[in-house]
Amino acid sequence: MTNKPRHLTQQRTSDNWYFRLVIPKDVRSNLPYPATIKRTTKTSDLKKAQRLADRWAAEIQEDIEKARGADTGYWSLKRAVEQDRDAGLSDEEIFDLGLDAIEPEQERDLKKALGKVIVLKYHVDGYRKYISEYNAAGSVATKINRLKGLVERFETLDDITVREVMKWGAEMGGARSTQEVKRSCYRDFYDYLSKKVLFRTLDPSTFDHLVTARGKQKHKQEWTSDEFRKLLDNTTEENRRYIMLAAYTGRRSVALANLKSTDVDLEAKTFTFRIDKGLTEDDAPHVTPIHSKLLPVIQEMLINSQAGYLINVAGAGYTRGRNFSNRITHLTTKLGYNNQGKSLHSFRTTVINKLYNKGHNKLIVRSVVGHSLGKAADERSYIKPIKVENLRDAVETLSLIHISEPTRLGMISY
Repeated sequence: MTNKPRHLTQQRTSDNWYFRLVIPKDVRSNLPYPATIKRTTKTSDLKKAQRLADRWAAEIQEDIEKARGADTGYWSLKRAVEQDRDAGLSDEEIFDLGLDAIEPEQERDLKKALGKVIVLKYHVDGYRKYISEYNAAGSVATKINRLKGLVERFETLDDITVREVMKWGAEMGGARSTQEVKRSCYRDFYDYLSKKVLFRTLDPSTFDHLVTARGKQKHKQEWTSDEFRKLLDNTTEENRRYIMLAAYTGRRSVALANLKSTDVDLEAKTFTFRIDKGLTEDDAPHVTPIHSKLLPVIQEMLINSQAGYLINVAGAGYTRGRNFSNRITHLTTKLGYNNQGKSLHSFRTTVINKLYNKGHNKLIVRSVVGHSLGKAADERSYIKPIKVENLRDAVETLSLIHISEPTRLGMISY
């Protein structure tokens, strides 16, 4: 099996191969080339056409790097390698002769020029085209963005070892769910290299060692009494209500931002959360009690709601959650709290810790804030959803903010 042609295309009217290369936008004005270079190789022999295309590509890429002011050492070697190949020398001969002509530290570049080492960044465009065949444009952009981290960390395929991946994971930190998304992307890239470049199987289990950094995660900070006071004293009436909603529910931004007026039952004093992390409108909804101190705030929010939502932000689904989070982040950044690890999510941390400190068990706390009940068999299969009234007893023990009037959320009394 032969590799897929590089920089080569064929036209319907001819058997000959044509060279094609797009000049990056950032250097077009500094180079004597058109935006897209098209040349005929004057041959239908793929092997001959590929040798010519590789030489042209090396020459042009060297000019591109010069225009960028970058080091051209690799591309100078690449050009020389392709010229030697055109002269009929084998790769083994080129390597032996090259070692005599270069400095010891250039041996790695010579191996890369000969294709003995897979340089990851040179295969990103091929991967993009490969996944574009079965992914929407948005998904392609997301995958390529995630792949940047791998390419920036590891120059070549040989650099990706279990030891280095473990070290990278420890430095990266972050949630396990986030790292799993990245691992999936990197495995997919390995699959592409295996099928389209190397034609041999790479072991994707190398990336299983990426998830090693739970201990490296930053501890999520709680809000203090004085910080709550400062937040409420330095924002709008509408934002005060939103902060109260977060402070007395401990729910994620996406869950709060997607609460509709119809999801509030003032008579039963309950919320019905239909969208959350891992929860869609097709899943069974989560019903949780409304804290008695929050009821007057909810009444105000219902009066001022727009488009049927309690929180007035644009978008739908996860976009609403992000927009809501950004709105509160603007306030916390202005007050200097982001540098202290405080955010909208810190309301969730505050509620969770206060419930635990009140002596409530794990299942009660998880049910209140919308955490999954876990992966253990007893939790997944045998424990029934906790009754709303039992959750209400826990919620009512929260004493975060005293409300004297619905529109004046002043005194804080932990």
